[in-house]
Amino acid sequence: SESRVAVYGTGLFAELVYLGLKEIGVEEIDFFEENAAADLRFLGAPVMDVSSIKMGRYDRVFIASVGSTKPLMCVLEKQGLEQDQMVTFFSEIPSKSSTS
Repeated sequence: SESRVAVYGTGLFAELVYLGLKEIGVEEIDFFEENAAADLRFLGAPVMDVSSIKMGRYDRVFIASVGSTKPLMCVLEKQGLEQDQMVTFFSEIPSKSSTS
């Protein structure tokens, strides 16, 4: 089981991810956000800037975004994280709009 995880995001979806992680017994959960204010808190925990995330410190990074996750994954890759350390929740399916 995962012992220390990071959640990238602080919205309603991040709250659901947090509750799910707690449900399966994950105790150490840190929150990250892009350009996080120094005093930002989420669910009672401090929110750190994603630029301070360190590879090797977390078993997994959960990307708590319902929009496109590609830009967020790029940010994490620049921090040295591998794609297999990142968990996304929605596959990016191309829209089925007809080109008529």
